[in-house]
This record gives sequence, structure tokens and C-alpha cells, in this order.
Amino acid sequence: GFPIVSTDVGCVGEVLHHEASALVVSPGDAKVLATQLERVCFDGELRQRLGIAAKHAVQQQISSHNTTQRLREWLTRG
Repeated sequence: GFPIVSTDVGCVGEVLHHEASALVVSPGDAKVLATQLERVCFDGELRQRLGIAAKHAVQQQISSHNTTQRLREWLTRG
């Protein structure tokens, strides 16, 4: 997987979590975004850890079983 550096927009926060599966920054904060990009570029261990965690997080969120289960829960709510 690839390490992810993203802004916290849309449903990003539902799938990715700062420092666990990605580096997530507030929208519009270019200075912090640049700092987080530098971290990923220069810290191989961080890059590898985030890449593995991001791949796992995305796979968990988009698996057919999980998608079906979430749809079923949404339909039964209301």
C-alpha cells in the first residue's frame, strides 16, 4: 500500500485516522500539509507503516461483506 497524506474532507475521517492509517490535516492548512508530506518523504518507517495501515483500512471499508452489512443497517434504520 501507499502512505496517504490527505485533508479531512468528505468521508476521509470515516476511513482514515490521523497517525494510524494516514496523515490527515485540516483543509486549507498548507503549512501543516507540507510538514506532513515531508515526514512521509524522509521517514521510511513511517511511510511503510502508514502504507500498510492505509491498505488495510481501505480494504476493510470497501469489502463486499462490509458494504452489504452497512447497507443493510442503513436500510433497517428507517
